[in-house]
Amino acid sequence: MIKLKGSKMEEKRIRQRYDRDFKVSAMKLILEKHQSVSKVSRDLGVSQNTLHLWKRSFLEDSRNCFPGNGKVTEHEAEVRRLKQELSLVKEERDILKKAVGIFSETRR
Repeated sequence: MIKLKGSKMEEKRIRQRYDRDFKVSAMKLILEKHQSVSKVSRDLGVSQNTLHLWKRSFLEDSRNCFPGNGKVTEHEAEVRRLKQELSLVKEERDILKKAVGIFSETRR
């Protein structure tokens, strides 16, 4: 999509999204069919850099790679839960510190 703005032409890129099945199929072409990344890139219209990123992710954990929008791995969910718990504990600690300060002032 090209937009005209004043006398300059600006190109707005539309970000393409691919589902998990598409990515897994691309990785099978590369890893099982032994096709080169450049050939798969040309055939599918996906950049070589993107395919290399997908390949790295697929080789690290083929079952949990490409979780999709809003879907997180168990590890990520646990990290998120622990961060929320830590935040709550810090807030409670700060409240207790203030309470100790208030009560220690009144006894003087």
